[in-house]
Amino acid sequence: MGKWWRYWRNKGHKAKSRVEHYQCLDCSQCYDKRKYPFEEGEDAWFHGWHLNLFPSHALATFSSQEKQFRYPIPVVATNCHYGGQRHWFLCPLPSCKRRSKKLYLYTEGLFLCRKCLKLAYSTQNRSDTDRIIGKKWALIRKYGGDSEWDIKRPKGMHQKTFDRIRDKIWRLEELAMQKIGEAFGKFS
Repeated sequence: MGKWWRYWRNKGHKAKSRVEHYQCLDCSQCYDKRKYPFEEGEDAWFHGWHLNLFPSHALATFSSQEKQFRYPIPVVATNCHYGGQRHWFLCPLPSCKRRSKKLYLYTEGLFLCRKCLKLAYSTQNRSDTDRIIGKKWALIRKYGGDSEWDIKRPKGMHQKTFDRIRDKIWRLEELAMQKIGEAFGKFS
């Protein structure tokens, strides 16, 4: 059962496209993360798209060689528990209308949500081995190292705590090597 990818590959299954390969329109940058008050009809530029920002929608304008696209992207706001508001785009596709922080460029002139485009995040397709290696390197980077051998104990940290962290890094390294060996049939 562990080799499900072989089954799907033989069936002609194709992996989903990744969100990293698409240009995105981020509602947080347009509305939430602002250093100055929001003005109605304010201009904003993202990836060559001109946006006019309004409280209820963002009006997107894109000029191609001989065409000009212009359509509204609905915006809704939700109240936060400790005050303020959080803004969301609504997917412009009439059958979806899903609330989303980011919309992705589908074709020239249309931004849709991740679910409509069937996009995946790169972390959704990571194997167990990749996750283990990611944990190991996150620990190494957290303590200022760029390899297993040059991490240094931060000032004020007990030596016992630092030794425990270093042991965890080595255990993750051993586990990753074991998983890699199992994948290639060395330690079966």
